[in-house]
Amino acid sequence: MTAKEFLNQAYCLNKLIQSHQRELSELEEMGAVISSSNFSGMPSGSRNTEAPFVRQVEKKVDLELQIKKEIENLIDLKKKIHDAIDAVRDPNQRLVLRYRYIEFFPWVKIIAEMNDMFYSERQTYRFHSEGLKQIVVPV
Repeated sequence: MTAKEFLNQAYCLNKLIQSHQRELSELEEMGAVISSSNFSGMPSGSRNTEAPFVRQVEKKVDLELQIKKEIENLIDLKKKIHDAIDAVRDPNQRLVLRYRYIEFFPWVKIIAEMNDMFYSERQTYRFHSEGLKQIVVPV
């Protein structure tokens, strides 16, 4: 695994968590809708004695547990990434790497932040490239 692949894992996991949280919100919204009962008087083949919302509640609980587990993994991964970035000697390289891989800043924002410190776009990309070379990927 390259240094960049290692550092990008947190971004991908963060996006996955966000996706699961949106799915959970949709389940909660669907749970707020009450379905009508069937009063047609016609018997159905097999009678389901389970309340209609039970499966939805089970899905919600499972998804909540999955999100909690993923958040714990993200915290652990970010700690490893943080430690790897802190080992980089140059403070400018460290700063660019933190912006990109811990705070998930887009390049436009990173360049603007570094420009405030009088560094050009080219220098910012160079800081990133040189910083990546110093990252030690944990096994």
